[in-house]
Amino acid sequence: MSARKVRHILNISAKEQREFVNSFDVVMCDCDGVMWMVSSPLPRTGEAVNALKDDGKLVYFVSNNSERPEEEYVNKFIRIGVKDFQANHIMYPAKSMLYYIKKHNIKQPVFSTCSADGNDVLRRGGVDVRTLVGSN
Repeated sequence: MSARKVRHILNISAKEQREFVNSFDVVMCDCDGVMWMVSSPLPRTGEAVNALKDDGKLVYFVSNNSERPEEEYVNKFIRIGVKDFQANHIMYPAKSMLYYIKKHNIKQPVFSTCSADGNDVLRRGGVDVRTLVGSN
């Protein structure tokens, strides 16, 4: 079996670009280093997301950053011009954990090594969070 080289999207015809974009309905995009660097947005990211949405794509965002509160994500996306951004458009570790805990109906206390913000997400979701530091 021979390896097939993938061509860069800017090196294919407009027709091939359109066929590629039409081949999917959902886009999942990382945040840090893709949408912004540290606190500065990368050029035209909001515009690019809006173009995908205008084309009928569902656009979701993922992050492995547990230090940023959800409200900060919402404000960042609004600031860079993403239309109709809602908190349910982003997934990050604490939110994934809360989803798992609720899905599996875990009622026991949960020992957490998350950040303070991550623990707050779990607590607001009704989880009895236990930690080694601070108040349990």
